[in-house]
Amino acid sequence: MTAVTVPRWLDRSAAWAWRLLLIGAVAAGAIWLLARLWLVLVPVVIAILLARILIRPVDALQGRGMRRGLAAGATLFVFLVTLAGVTTLVGVAVAEEFHDVGPTLTAAVDRGTTSSPAPSWSPNS
Repeated sequence: MTAVTVPRWLDRSAAWAWRLLLIGAVAAGAIWLLARLWLVLVPVVIAILLARILIRPVDALQGRGMRRGLAAGATLFVFLVTLAGVTTLVGVAVAEEFHDVGPTLTAAVDRGTTSSPAPSWSPNS
């Protein structure tokens, strides 16, 4: 029986093909897993980022003689008060502009529903 030799280019192509298939399967699995864990992953990532950001003020307060737990609590309190203040300011700005948007939006919807032509694919045309 004679051994069949495979051309070198075909051998290399086959080697790259199974590697690319494996990489694609791993990427698809990672995307599937990320989609399943999205509700858990986002809050964890946000918590890690906030912890990383707020560690410097905690270290600074601890360096000034404050206990670490008290420094962490004070930093968190200041952060939450700042976040509430910014949210309030943005909410007030949006609420002040809301009365201008209402009539404009209503007019746009009325104009769009009364003057739109029938689609060309409609069976009634």
